[in-house]
Order: sequence, then C-alpha cells, then structure tokens
Amino acid sequence: MSVALMKDADGKPTGFVSITRDITERKNAEKALLESQQKFERLFKNNPDASVYVNADDRFVDANSRFVELFGYSLEEAKGKALDDLIVPENMRKEAKDMTEKSMEGYIYYETARKKKDGSVIPVSMSAAPIYINNQFAGCVVSYRDITERVQMQKKLEEYSQQLEEMVRKRTKQLQETQEQLVKNERLAAIGQVAAMVGHDLRNPLTGISGATYYLKRKLGSKIDKPLEEMLKLIEENVEYSEKIVSDLLEYSREIRLEPAKTTPKSIINQALSSVKIPVNIQVSDGTRDEPEVRMDVQKMKRVFVNIINNAFDAMPDGGTLKITSAQKNGKLQIAFSDSGSGIPKDVLEKVWTPFFTTKAKGMGLGLPICKRIIEAHDGNIVIESTVSRGTTFIVTVPLELEIKERGEKVWVSAPKFLLSTTTKA
Repeated sequence: MSVALMKDADGKPTGFVSITRDITERKNAEKALLESQQKFERLFKNNPDASVYVNADDRFVDANSRFVELFGYSLEEAKGKALDDLIVPENMRKEAKDMTEKSMEGYIYYETARKKKDGSVIPVSMSAAPIYINNQFAGCVVSYRDITERVQMQKKLEEYSQQLEEMVRKRTKQLQETQEQLVKNERLAAIGQVAAMVGHDLRNPLTGISGATYYLKRKLGSKIDKPLEEMLKLIEENVEYSEKIVSDLLEYSREIRLEPAKTTPKSIINQALSSVKIPVNIQVSDGTRDEPEVRMDVQKMKRVFVNIINNAFDAMPDGGTLKITSAQKNGKLQIAFSDSGSGIPKDVLEKVWTPFFTTKAKGMGLGLPICKRIIEAHDGNIVIESTVSRGTTFIVTVPLELEIKERGEKVWVSAPKFLLSTTTKA
C-alpha cells in the first residue's frame, strides 16, 4: 500500500490518496522460492555424494561436507578456483572439458577418475545437472561417488571369470585328451594282446628254423657251395632279426624287472660303444666322466644307450659327429647324445614315443618306447631337442641312487597301463 497527501492551491492539506495493491501472488512466489532454496540447500548439503556447485565459468562456488571429506579441500581453499584445476588429472582435462560442455545441454552421468588433494587418483561416478536462471546458464551442480570398492570387485570378478574360463578350457582339454587316450588305449590294448600272442607263437617256429639251419650246415659241411652258404647266412640273419622283433614285442608287453648295480657314466658308455659298430665316416667323441658313481640296471640302461647311439648313426648316413657328455645336476646324472645328423621334423618328434610308430623301412617302432619305459622305471626322464638339418640331442636324466621299491633286490615296474590285462611276467 502507498499513501499520498493532497493539498490545495495555497498548500494546505486537503486529504489523502491511498493506493492498495494485492501482493498475495508475489508473497506466495517469494515463499515458494525461499522454500525451494531451502529444499535445494538441504538436498545439496545433505547429499551422501560429494557435491559441488560451480558457476558458468566452472569455478568453485560451494560444496557439501562429503566433497571436503572425499577430495580433502576445505571450502576456503577451493572457493573461486577452477574445478578442473582442483580435481581433474592432467591426462583427463580434455575429457572433463567435453563433459562440461555436454552438461550445459542437460543432465549427464558417466564414470571416470578424479584427483584428490594428496595427488592420489580414485575412480568415481559423476553426474552433473545444469542450473538456468532467466533462461541463462548459471552453472552446474556436480556430484561424485567413490566407486573404488566396486571397481575392485569388478576387477576381481573379471579375474575370477578369466580363471574360471581358463579352468574350464583346461578341463575341457583334459577331457578331450582323456577321451582320445581312451580310444588310443583301446586300440593299443588290442595290439598288445595280439603282440603278446604272436610273440609267443613265433618263438617256436623261429627256434625250429634256426635249428634246421644249424643242422644243414653241420650235415653238409664242406659240400656247401657259395650260393647255398649265402642262402643259409640270409636265413640266419632274418631269424635273428625276427627274434629281435619278437623280443621287443614281449618286452614291451611285460613288466620291467630292474637289477641295480653300481657303475659310472664312462663305464656304461664304454660298454654301449663296444656293443655297436661305428661307421667309418662317423666320429664319436666320448666326453663322459668316471664320476659320479650311479646305481642302475646296467644291462637295461646299456640297451637304452645302444638304441640312442644307433639312431644317431642312422641319422648321419653321409657321416658326421656324435658327441656324448655327462654331468651331475641337482643330485641326478645327465647324459646327452648330440649328433650332427638330419634332425627330426616337428610332426615326427611328437610321435617318437608312440608304440609301433616308425619312419624306418625295417623295425616295429618299439625301440624308443621301450627305452622310455626303462628310463622311467629308474625314476628318470628322456627329452629330445632337434633342429631339422642341424642335428638332434637326446638327454637322459636318472637319479644317482635307484630306490628299491619291493621284492628285495629287485625293482618291478608295471607293464604299460593299456596292456595290464595281458601282462606276461618274465
């Protein structure tokens, strides 16, 4: 309401003029504005997230206690400063600028990282809501939530998921390999049964043929001419070769019995070399030592080394060098056979331990599998390193002291698992 004094021509008061205006609407609006401001203030200050109010220039105006707690800045330290300078890492300035521009258009939410006063960087979820006054952009209210725990949990879940996937992959591979091995074992079991049966059945006729050959040589005596002598020699050689095949078949299908004795690397390699015929175009370098003393089945290990040496000779038809060395490593004896031969292709190398696999014109493919069984019976192992056109190295590793497992001074090792149903003891 407004009141004005009225006067006459002489300046004397003659009355009053009163103007009354209804301001109910304005008062209601002011009340509503005040309530809105108070409500905003309560929501802003009591927000469980770290909230900050920045003006149109992105400078700090106000913040709640949670912002102070999370980022470590007091209101006095932050007031008037650019928000990006306070909490945005250097390598994220462009992203922050882009998000600020987007926030002028409307509400935004995204996950990022922000810097605390102490320099540490934490993952946060961030939301921003623009404030307009009279259709003019006046600033933003930005809220931050520390999501460190959630990010860590997500990372752990990802790790667990990857581990689970890896376990499933490995388990699936194991199941596939087991299935393949079962199929293979069934096939080898049948072969093993036939091998044992054939081996026994062939021994008698081979003995008969050998005896008949001996009888003919004695009976004919000096009457044997050159062609007949060569024929009898051929029969003897083939009987001997057939006998070796039978022996391999029977040996691979029966249990291994070890008879340990003390020897040295130099001694057993000398015995092996004396049992083979060294081609004239191959040079053998024996670098083995007289120590350490080792306990093993000398005859069976000699067979292993003879087989490896002969394989090396076969790999060098045009000549070359075979180098044999010994060393003591981690309480075990290691003997290496390195040739300068043709090498073994990768696809063949993967199959050399498979029974009945061979690349030779003659042979049953049991030599190396038997060698492997003998070495493993000594609690040892054998590995092959080979490069095509450069040569091959067989490395045999066995413990210095062979452990006696049972049956007094004998060490028994079971037949191959796929042959257990047809095991024949010596």
